[in-house]
Amino acid sequence: MKKPWLLFMLMAAVAGYSLFIYTREPVSPERQVSAGILSQVDSLSVFTQTVFIPAVKSGKADGRQLRQLFLRMRILYKRFEWAAEYFTGSTSRFVNGPPVEEIGFVGPLVQSFRPEGLQVVEALLFPRYDTTSRRQLLLELEKLTGRYDAYGAYYSNIPIANWQVFDASKLEVFRVLTLGITGFDDPLSLNSMEECAAALESLKAVLSPYAKMGRDDTLVPLMDSTITYLRRNKKFNSFDRAYFITTFGNRLSGRITRLEKKLNVPEIRYNRLLRQDARTLFDTNAFDVNAFAPGPEYFLSKQKITLGKQLFADKALSGTGTRSCASCHQPARAFT
Repeated sequence: MKKPWLLFMLMAAVAGYSLFIYTREPVSPERQVSAGILSQVDSLSVFTQTVFIPAVKSGKADGRQLRQLFLRMRILYKRFEWAAEYFTGSTSRFVNGPPVEEIGFVGPLVQSFRPEGLQVVEALLFPRYDTTSRRQLLLELEKLTGRYDAYGAYYSNIPIANWQVFDASKLEVFRVLTLGITGFDDPLSLNSMEECAAALESLKAVLSPYAKMGRDDTLVPLMDSTITYLRRNKKFNSFDRAYFITTFGNRLSGRITRLEKKLNVPEIRYNRLLRQDARTLFDTNAFDVNAFAPGPEYFLSKQKITLGKQLFADKALSGTGTRSCASCHQPARAFT
């Protein structure tokens, strides 16, 4: 015998679920951003564990194939680098930091940290791969998967605010200009322009909803033209960095700042050397020279500037009394 009440309840449940789907509030941009970061972290982790590590373990992949896998892995990292460097810098130091030993504090104790991460892996594969280093390569890749887990744990539990998205996005543009196109991040593979394009492509996806909210029809096209320029001019040694910075980089960070102000995004100011409201790295007051001063009595003054200029040019401070700071760091050559 059929039970009409049961059929009625099922229909009501379906109708209620449909009503929920169509009437619930749209997902906020910052929640979309968090979900996107988690997805990108997962993609990097899965690629490393199911593709790269097995390829190394098998011993069948040659150096060229492993180098191609490495370049793919770095691109996957670059897609969420803007967030990794901003929110989880201590973890990112061991993912994409310079391959040099560093000294740091662990509580009250001073401890040395061995280099690890993508740049260490790069040195094992470029310019050529020595199969005798396979064990070390596997060790470095395994350590990276642990760092990816730390990323996942953070972005699964810590909410992201809109002002942080804008702050981190602008810092990523600055990172592209200082560490990206210069080859600091990939000194051996020199895949810099493609990596910078991937980083900015990810930023475009992050900022597009905000541009739509602010009815800004200039930011996304500018990002598109910036990415296109990078991909059409991939040669590291002939890349016109001055042109790129002035034509694309400065305009891009300026547009991000303008959009943030247009949306009246509430922000939290905190003390740091590079001011949060700097439109470009070349603004007159982009850097706060007093950021790390322990107190007002240590702030910069005209008298200190005058004294500094005198000491900078004073040969009496050298061991032989024949050289000053200005002997090598010449003002006429931009102190280089």
